[in-house]
Amino acid sequence: MGGGGDEQLLSYIIQGNLVIALFNLLPILPLDGGKVLQAVISLLAPYHATLLWASRAGILCSLIMIGYGLQPLFSGDGIRLNVLMIGLFLAYSNFEDYRNVHYRFLRFLVNRSEVYERNLDGLGPAQPIVADSSKPLDDIMRLFKREKYHLIYVMSGRGSLLAVVPEQHVISSYFASTGPPWYA
Repeated sequence: MGGGGDEQLLSYIIQGNLVIALFNLLPILPLDGGKVLQAVISLLAPYHATLLWASRAGILCSLIMIGYGLQPLFSGDGIRLNVLMIGLFLAYSNFEDYRNVHYRFLRFLVNRSEVYERNLDGLGPAQPIVADSSKPLDDIMRLFKREKYHLIYVMSGRGSLLAVVPEQHVISSYFASTGPPWYA
């Protein structure tokens, strides 16, 4: 291992892996950076909003990548075909993800009771959601956070407490009243 070519090859491999690692950290789903962004958003926002904002951020970053791939075209050079193709794929992927947020959220709701039963001790105290009695169930469920258990405090129009309802009852009432989403 005494040749100069070995150092150059090693340097090339290290640089290539570094580029791949940094690319993977872009805040675009399904890359790891998109998953990290989604996890950070879910700490602050309800899960439905998390799904929406992670998809929107992915679309925006993908469009920036497409613009970067096309930028040399405006100065008379060729395009960056590899960046353009990856950007187009990621934009399409995130656009489809955005279109399917409703179904991903339904899957989240369906799995809530299973997650609740497995993590009963790890969820901590219930997080309250205060809702007016006239508020639709799907609007209330869009306030659910991923790693929290919720109790819904149902209030009358005059501000008096009507009931305290656990999230499982809200979810089961929603599915019992609307039927499967493909019939809606």
